[in-house]
Amino acid sequence: MQPTAASNAPAGRLEDSGQQVLEGLKNLHGAAAAFNKLIAQAPKSYQETSLKRLTQDLPPGLIITTISERKIGGLHISMRQRSSEDGLSGAMQQHQQLQDVAVNNRQPDTIDPMVEDIFHCQTDYLRLKAKFGFSYGVFDASFSPASESLVIHCCSRDDYRLGIWRPGTDGKWLDEHNWKSLAPDAVMRYQLNKPGLTILSDNHDGSVLVRKSKDIDPGQEEVALEHTPGNEESPKEMAGFRPLQDKIITRDVQTGKISVWGEDINGRWTPLTQNKEIRHWPMKDSVQMCFGARSNCLLTCEGRTATFWSCNDENKCLEEIKTIECNSKISSVQFSDDERHALILTECNEVVFVGCDADGNWLQIGEISHPEGRLNHLNEHEGSVVYASINATGQHTLTLDKDRKALISGYDDDGAWVVKTELQDCAYARFSPSGRKLRASLYKPEGSNSETIYSPTNVNYKVFDCSRLKAQTLEHAGSSDISFSPSENLLLSYGFSSNYACIWGDDGAGNLVEKARAGNYQTGISRAAFNAQEDSVLTLDFGKNVKIQGLDSQGKLQEQLLVVQHSDYIFDAQFSHSGSLAYSISLGTACILGREMNGEWIKLAQTNSTPGVYCIEGAHFNGPENHFLTYGNKLDREDQHQPGLVQLWGIDDDGNWVEKDKVILDHNVGMVKFSPDGDHLFIYCFNEQRDPADDSNFSTVLVWKIPATSGQETAHT
Repeated sequence: MQPTAASNAPAGRLEDSGQQVLEGLKNLHGAAAAFNKLIAQAPKSYQETSLKRLTQDLPPGLIITTISERKIGGLHISMRQRSSEDGLSGAMQQHQQLQDVAVNNRQPDTIDPMVEDIFHCQTDYLRLKAKFGFSYGVFDASFSPASESLVIHCCSRDDYRLGIWRPGTDGKWLDEHNWKSLAPDAVMRYQLNKPGLTILSDNHDGSVLVRKSKDIDPGQEEVALEHTPGNEESPKEMAGFRPLQDKIITRDVQTGKISVWGEDINGRWTPLTQNKEIRHWPMKDSVQMCFGARSNCLLTCEGRTATFWSCNDENKCLEEIKTIECNSKISSVQFSDDERHALILTECNEVVFVGCDADGNWLQIGEISHPEGRLNHLNEHEGSVVYASINATGQHTLTLDKDRKALISGYDDDGAWVVKTELQDCAYARFSPSGRKLRASLYKPEGSNSETIYSPTNVNYKVFDCSRLKAQTLEHAGSSDISFSPSENLLLSYGFSSNYACIWGDDGAGNLVEKARAGNYQTGISRAAFNAQEDSVLTLDFGKNVKIQGLDSQGKLQEQLLVVQHSDYIFDAQFSHSGSLAYSISLGTACILGREMNGEWIKLAQTNSTPGVYCIEGAHFNGPENHFLTYGNKLDREDQHQPGLVQLWGIDDDGNWVEKDKVILDHNVGMVKFSPDGDHLFIYCFNEQRDPADDSNFSTVLVWKIPATSGQETAHT
């Protein structure tokens, strides 16, 4: 690994669509064949990672789930896009059955940082602070949002454990909590609130437990919230912190009963008083419940009735403030981002819109209906609404049905709520994050009979200004996706049947025009993105090339162009969060990319795990972006001699990116994460060769301290 340069620095008609789909696939044969040839050379784990990225980058269908969406009652409803500070750290994935846990809390007082029993460090840059051994599997591990705790969820043949470790005054990581539950009372998921002082977990038996940090209440270990006992056949309790994280909301899936919990003056979680029982029954069970992120409002539905509730903090109670009766059973409910509007969707395709006036009263302001459509082979109406969204300002709504009809609704000049625009053959439509604009992909007619071809690359784009609902049509042959820049002043279209990405922007007279073309590859483009400053665009082909080109303030390409070529298929390339750095990773190589003083992008460093021996399976910058890590395992999975590798890069006194440390492990690496503040990292590894009769650990979590480094001030010039 050598530094290369110094720097100062997203069904429709079944009877006649089958042949169209086949024709569309023929057009993709060349790009697909090239991709398959390249990816076939990679190991299985590498292929899985690449497939996930490829799937994410393909054009979305009518039903899409992303981080910014929640599935409520079987309907994907777009919600606000949360920052990492709004979200909950450490949300658990559904776990698989693994193996036994016996915690070994041996502290690394006498561990030589250079050599230990399962790892070997190249330098003494990383300082080992804790080593936790487990007899069997670890489902997940994560730092708390404030980086002061490490939560590990693990299991055994007989029990499940959820442990929290925190550094003491002497810097040693101590076992603060270690809860054990007998199967099937296993921890399903856990959440930490922002300070990382309260942990919330729901369990396989339906119970919900709340635990406070000993720093806050040394005498309180845990509080069990009320629930209906569950079993393996019945649904479980659902629980979560409200977005402000000062309250907990639980829903008994078997009874639909909703409870809201708050902290009393003694710091204990107690239920808020309810004048009447609250039940929430969308058409299908949902993990998410409709609680305002900034207000004290809660929105529930049962049968044909939607109810608004207010949390009265002074009286510690929930008060009913408004009910809305609909003509048919309610499928789902949703607040707008400004929480002054709400959307109610019924099973008969009626969409009811509710607004809050200046006095805080919720009033119905209008409703629209989608046609039922014809019945499909499942006896379902093709007109069923599959997506609904309110824009961030609450002034417009978007609904999309299975018959590819999209309706954009809003206020007319008289203040009435009406359908303002209707789109046919709509493949995809979404509001921009600010709610000021909307983008839509429409299938276009093609051929002698002008039939609509339902192919992901046979689309035109319409971009709407929501203030006037003025639409402009953009055409980019072979593209399959379009996205807004962070400011929403530019757009970027690209796809796997086009060898370039197209940058669109305003011409000064309110017209969207093509500003530039980026990429110019021989194969299609699998990813394209603006950086945070919108002065650069990154493109990645389906092969071994990534390019970064500079943009001026008008979105036109500048002369600066960085072309990075890998010897293997590139499975990931992206800008850092700040937009001042970037990376690309392939089978055995990672490149760190940055800028010179004149803004020109250059390759700052290239990391090379031993060619032909180790493959890279993941890479990250830390929060301050003064360190970069890669991790992976041996290509030959049968070779278990020192199979795991972690490499850490940082910035030296001269502003150069250099390798700071290399950790070779005698076990396979499963996960590596930086803490949110970037001062620590942990490595989770597991021993596939362990004899079940042996007392040695199957899983190990190593916690390392990253020293403060000089030269980091030159990382983002």
